Amino acid sequence: MIKSALLFMRIAGGVIIPLDTTLIQMNTPNDKIGKVFSLHYSLFGALIQFSMFFAGILLEFIPTNIIGTSFGLICIVVSIIWLLMFKRLTKSVSNSTSLIAIKHLNE
Repeated sequence: MIKSALLFMRIAGGVIIPLDTTLIQMNTPNDKIGKVFSLHYSLFGALIQFSMFFAGILLEFIPTNIIGTSFGLICIVVSIIWLLMFKRLTKSVSNSTSLIAIKHLNE
């Protein structure tokens, strides 16, 4: 059970990271992208430490299999939310690009 929960967590993480990076790149001006990624990865590193601390406290009171399964399910839900956000953003960006191209054709 724990191995399958960890597998699902890794799969979900593999979906979140590329979507996360793409969303940042699509919504950040080119002259600010270095600063935004620097802040993003700094916060990411800090939050990993916080989550490890929090998980350590939870392990004192809750069995490992419940924590692993719960966090695996949370990762899957977050991945689905990110995927839906990405699809919505991609659709709006492609519509905006199409409108800009049509506007230039009419000029």
